[in-house]
Amino acid sequence: MRNIKIIAATELILNQTLLKTMYLLVLNSYYEIEEQKFSIDNYTQNIQNNDMKKVIFYLEKDGEILSYLECELLRENRYYMSRLTTDKNYRNKGYARKLLNELVEHLKMNDATEVVINVNKNKPWLRNFYEDFGFTLFSENPELDEATYKLYIK
Repeated sequence: MRNIKIIAATELILNQTLLKTMYLLVLNSYYEIEEQKFSIDNYTQNIQNNDMKKVIFYLEKDGEILSYLECELLRENRYYMSRLTTDKNYRNKGYARKLLNELVEHLKMNDATEVVINVNKNKPWLRNFYEDFGFTLFSENPELDEATYKLYIK
């Protein structure tokens, strides 16, 4: 059975084993870069920024992290999803969608009205994924090759 777990950023920082696992997943599956180009110290610092407002969802099976989502409160009732990734070996199995569904339920319980994401415009499959989930295009930034999408929480 696959378990979705939710952890506060402050808890993740204290759990060095889980922190390292998340870091490697983010590097290998999200950024697709080598470890020396983004150190674990940078990753930890990124999580510590706004750590009281940041929540992390992950799906694990037998101690292995399959998928990861990071979200933070921007201001009252508005959230920003900064990362959603699935290990390359487990993609196209619905894990990211499961995490998004869990996020929406969590946000409903916290009276959220919307979640915002930035998506690379050069990744049409990613844009399609979010649009299929219900996100709508809000704005585009041609200088950054980035599009902002919103999901309104009901």
